[in-house]
Amino acid sequence: MSFRIQEYYARLRKAESAGQGYVALWLFLFALSIRLLVLSLVHTDGLYGQDAFAYFECARQLVAGPDPCNDFRWPLGYPALAALVMSVTGTAARGAQFASVMAGAAIAPLAYWTVATVMPPSYESERRIDAAVAAGLLTAVCGQLMLSSLVIMSDAPGLFWASLSATLLLRWERHSEKFPFALPLAAAALAAAIATRWIYGGLLIPFSVFALVAGGRKFRRTGSRATVALVGISALLLSSLLAILLYLNAHSSAPVQNHSWVVDWRMVNSWRLAFDNPDGHFQYHVPPLIFYAGPLIHPLFLCPVLVGCVLVGAWRLRHSSAVLLLGGWVATLYGYLIGIPYENGRFGLAFFTPLAVFAGIGLWTLPARFRISSRVSWILLFGSLIVTGGFACRSLMAFDSGTRQQQAEIQYLQSQVPAGSTVVTFGLSISVAHYTQLAVVDLFEQSPQSLRPIVCGNASVYLYVDRRNTESQWTGRTPALNVHWLEQEVGLRQIGMKNGWTLYRVAACSL
Repeated sequence: MSFRIQEYYARLRKAESAGQGYVALWLFLFALSIRLLVLSLVHTDGLYGQDAFAYFECARQLVAGPDPCNDFRWPLGYPALAALVMSVTGTAARGAQFASVMAGAAIAPLAYWTVATVMPPSYESERRIDAAVAAGLLTAVCGQLMLSSLVIMSDAPGLFWASLSATLLLRWERHSEKFPFALPLAAAALAAAIATRWIYGGLLIPFSVFALVAGGRKFRRTGSRATVALVGISALLLSSLLAILLYLNAHSSAPVQNHSWVVDWRMVNSWRLAFDNPDGHFQYHVPPLIFYAGPLIHPLFLCPVLVGCVLVGAWRLRHSSAVLLLGGWVATLYGYLIGIPYENGRFGLAFFTPLAVFAGIGLWTLPARFRISSRVSWILLFGSLIVTGGFACRSLMAFDSGTRQQQAEIQYLQSQVPAGSTVVTFGLSISVAHYTQLAVVDLFEQSPQSLRPIVCGNASVYLYVDRRNTESQWTGRTPALNVHWLEQEVGLRQIGMKNGWTLYRVAACSL
């Protein structure tokens, strides 16, 4: 079996060297197959956590009509993509989830094409293909990218658009005669990335510098005014798309300039352990400076064995303008993330693609004194993929467990309260509203003054909360204050518990 695989890969590589291969397509199908297999095992509809519901509801509104989702606090790029897919597959959550699945799988061939484009020409074509395949496999099996591909969230689609923009920029620089319109398409893809996740606005710096440097070199070499015109048209296209995006956001209920990622960004945050932000109080184990290095050192992204390969790959490109784009991508987004007052493992995914590209190049260009043969490089690659795959399996099992636990909590609530009751809750608000017919009141949006007319005079009111969470993360904030008011001023009678969630009957009261 092993010999047959080697023989088939040799023929595939030979065809690819002749420009007649389909390695990128096979990488996409491999990445897609893994995700579909996982979906068949974990049985999730992608609605995990409160953010996923917000994306899904906005996408449903866009399918129903040109509603701008005024209460939506993120850019509309991902809901628009999900709505496009849902208009074909139906408005169920599976349609929106499929948009994430396809986007996550499509990053593998983009990583392949990026390596094939930027790897120094001094290396033979076989080694270039091997390095490109390695980068594609690293993105296909990346645990965090796989998780992000399964949920109705913007992380995987955002990374897809950013990776597409980078690939098109590099293709334009190296083969502008074959891809004359790659530059404006790259500008449109970057705008789509920013419209999907605001963080990709940071790529305006390295991508613009790369385009200007590459365009300047082309003009000095050829003297063609068409190059100058193309750069100008692309800049105008990008600026126009961003202006439309910012205009829509400025007239929404959540302008980006008011977001805590902007107003509370501080470089001093990079070595702090405790934060108070709009989502509550958090005490972390490591500072953001270390935490957001996760895509380089955590096996859920990349096996630590490959850290040296990443550095070697970046070094091999030191004389190439590609290092401005790929290295600038990593440096800009990492530098930004370490200054925000949050830690979330999925945020670092935003700069994973260039790391996979560097690792793929480094694996097949290790210094000669290490006497690393192609066979050893393959062993290192597959050993790393096994380690990463193991961590991915563990995270997927935890994800599946969390999904089932959330469903059990909602089912318990349904079994304990009469139909048509009012449930005051926090953390499960959108989930309960989506999966049940109960009237839901979110504690975060209330105050004692606004709660009184809701609970008093209502014969069937219940409180369903995770007391540990409200007393730790939300001390002194509206969720905890409202629970204390209900307990001390109105009265609560405990009915039962499920997975740490406590269900209370709210006592009768008068207005």
